[in-house]
Amino acid sequence: MSPSAPMSPPAWSATWTAPSLPSLVAFVVVVMAVVALFILAVRKAEPRWTLPATLASVLWLAATAALAESGLLVAGLPRSLMLAFGSFNLLAVAIALSPLGRRLADAIPLVALVGFQGFRLPLELVLHRWAEEGVIPITMTWEGRNFDVITGILALAAIPFLRRRALARWHRPIAIGFSAVGLALLSNVGVTAVLSSPGPMRRFFDGPPLQLAFHAPTIWIVSICVAGALCGHLLLVRKLLARNP
Repeated sequence: MSPSAPMSPPAWSATWTAPSLPSLVAFVVVVMAVVALFILAVRKAEPRWTLPATLASVLWLAATAALAESGLLVAGLPRSLMLAFGSFNLLAVAIALSPLGRRLADAIPLVALVGFQGFRLPLELVLHRWAEEGVIPITMTWEGRNFDVITGILALAAIPFLRRRALARWHRPIAIGFSAVGLALLSNVGVTAVLSSPGPMRRFFDGPPLQLAFHAPTIWIVSICVAGALCGHLLLVRKLLARNP
């Protein structure tokens, strides 16, 4: 009886290539900017909640970093990863639909809610660099299946138009169109990430499996950046549903 062929190791056992220090610093700067903008928005909407929002943000950063380094996500694949992703997004939805979310939607100008999504441009530049370094698969960049860089560009390009009172009648159509494009591209990123991650659902094999969620601080791309983008879009929708956005 001939010996059976050796089994290949599971996708999630692939060697982790850590990001370069400059790219990692750039990523952390983007993350801290997202957190800072959230805290400033809370301060504008409800000043008495500024300190709780700051403490909650710090705890969230620490908790998600600890989760990544604990190894629990790797040990429980694939359910652990889906549970974590779902929990992060549910928290974003809960914040956007909460009384705090209503105050944020009321207090933050339309131009700021749209412009906030501009952080996705530098984030995509970081992701492209990580693909070049072999940290993530090419599918997670604009050379693959992630076109979220368009959202960042559109957000920044829309700012001067939304600031001009002479174009006030176009503000709502611009914001509606931006929101539709941004949400569609964010959904595409989520699907691409799942199909690029280790486990039975992986379908894209051009490069290493997506392992950012298994390490700190790169897990913040999901718990802060993706969740933050989703929350921001939902706040924008709440703003647009109001009578006087």
